[in-house]
Amino acid sequence: MKKLLILLIAIFLSCSSDDDTNNITIENLTGEWIVQSRTVNDFDIDLSECDLKEKIIFKSNTNFTRQKSYSDNAPCSIVEEDYNYTLDDTVINIENKGTTLFYIGYVKNNNTIELVMRSDDLRSSTIFIRE
Repeated sequence: MKKLLILLIAIFLSCSSDDDTNNITIENLTGEWIVQSRTVNDFDIDLSECDLKEKIIFKSNTNFTRQKSYSDNAPCSIVEEDYNYTLDDTVINIENKGTTLFYIGYVKNNNTIELVMRSDDLRSSTIFIRE
């Protein structure tokens, strides 16, 4: 009977919910993320050398910096924008003075996290990976 009880406990523990592995935390989000790919209206965009310099940076104090790259007929320039972020179960909300400006979804693949920044107006998404 004792062996059966131990076996049942082992099975229960191995089958217990693993929901926490899909939730992102501030600890595993904190750091710099670089652009991997971009789509607009479901078409892949060829990224220039300048585009690849774009970064997003999450800080442990819920501050968020976006280093946006621009190369409109000129040398590449980087503009920094600072925001705050909040986490919920499915998205990272990027906020300015309490108003959500855009959101970032995330996908955990093995030991990596892909961040997908979405813009409703252009139907665009940008995938970021940890630098």
